[in-house]
Amino acid sequence: MDCRDSALFTGVDEASCENMLRCFSAYEQRFSAGQTILTCGQQQDMIGVLLSGSAALLRLHADGNRTVLESMDEGSVFGEELAFTGFRDGSALIECREDCRVIFMRYDQITKRCENACACHSQVVTNLFQLLSKKSLHLSRRIEVLACRSIREKLLCFFEQLADEHGRPPCRFPSACLPTTSAPTAAP
Repeated sequence: MDCRDSALFTGVDEASCENMLRCFSAYEQRFSAGQTILTCGQQQDMIGVLLSGSAALLRLHADGNRTVLESMDEGSVFGEELAFTGFRDGSALIECREDCRVIFMRYDQITKRCENACACHSQVVTNLFQLLSKKSLHLSRRIEVLACRSIREKLLCFFEQLADEHGRPPCRFPSACLPTTSAPTAAP
């Protein structure tokens, strides 16, 4: 995979992409399956683009459990949320699910204006904000589902979101298919 296949570089031609990677002081690193790419709190000034392989953003809990917060495939961009927050907790990490190639670049190199003020640099900044907006919307939708009280409400909310994503009208289910939350009655 070429880094131009990532949403971060949408609308940027090959020559401009190569020039920007030099301008951003980008470097490539390889990781093996199971290896940690990034622990949140370390290198929070870096943005990574997954060139090959797959990885997961994991939340580490005090009891030793791990929760997958996000799955990442080729072209995925990570670290951009943390780069702007100064988050230093260390209770989350990005781990390879399979062998990975990652290109890293410093976020301040991306967000600052270079002397050339090139259009492709502006395009990458625009793409970065679009990625942040999409992730924010995705998280808001997850919170909306989780805020529902019953499993029935959660399912209805989730199906409504799916229909909306695909430009379709909300699903209508027969009431017999959706159990109500009434208490069971005792047999006579």
